Amino acid sequence: MKKLLIRADDIGYSEAVTAGILSALESGLVKSAGIMVNMPFTEKSVALIKKRTDICFGLHVNLVIGPACCQDRGAVKDLINSQGDFIASRIRREEFARGLDSMPYAQVCREIKAQIDRYEALMGTGPEYMDLHGVENATLIQAVRDTAESCGVPVTPYSGKTVLLEEMLHHDFYESGEEFEAFFSKPCCHIQENVNNLLIMHPGFVDYELLQSSSLTVERVYEHALLCDPAVKKCLKRQQVELISFRDL
Repeated sequence: MKKLLIRADDIGYSEAVTAGILSALESGLVKSAGIMVNMPFTEKSVALIKKRTDICFGLHVNLVIGPACCQDRGAVKDLINSQGDFIASRIRREEFARGLDSMPYAQVCREIKAQIDRYEALMGTGPEYMDLHGVENATLIQAVRDTAESCGVPVTPYSGKTVLLEEMLHHDFYESGEEFEAFFSKPCCHIQENVNNLLIMHPGFVDYELLQSSSLTVERVYEHALLCDPAVKKCLKRQQVELISFRDL
């Protein structure tokens, strides 16, 4: 049996991104979606998704955009700027490329726990899984692993319970004019048998907030279209692919 878990990231990032994710959820392919709890559209997003008990919602741990959830700024001082906002992912990637481990483990754990508290306050329950937004290194992965373990929830894709497929559909595929279902015949997206295949997606629409803060823009529209394409659903059915969520792990 082939099993595929499609994870949609970034609920709350902006109004348009959230609208695109909600639309993709209607397709039936996406059964797990991650919430960013510190963004301006988070509260409105939660009001729209709380009734979707059929969807497995997780905490999309965000350490690179927006304000920190931890109210003790001194406890997360190396994660934020003077305004209390996280240091941008572009800067963090440059630091990591130079071999700098500039995000201390204890501070990261403190902020993750604050985001869990925020998640629980918003959703009325804890996250069903956890993952990282934007950047990762050994310290961040260990911090989210340890915190998730203490909460008893899966952490993805670092737990060993899933096999990660190609994380992103690239521009060359989008611009090739190929039908969306052709993606699932690519070597990067070969769905293996007897494992839990994980495909990370970022469906969404585009608005001003997204254009001002992210390099991932039009790709979201393509991924939304792919997930809503009836031919893709038929393709997966022909391959006898079972669509699962983190609840099934």
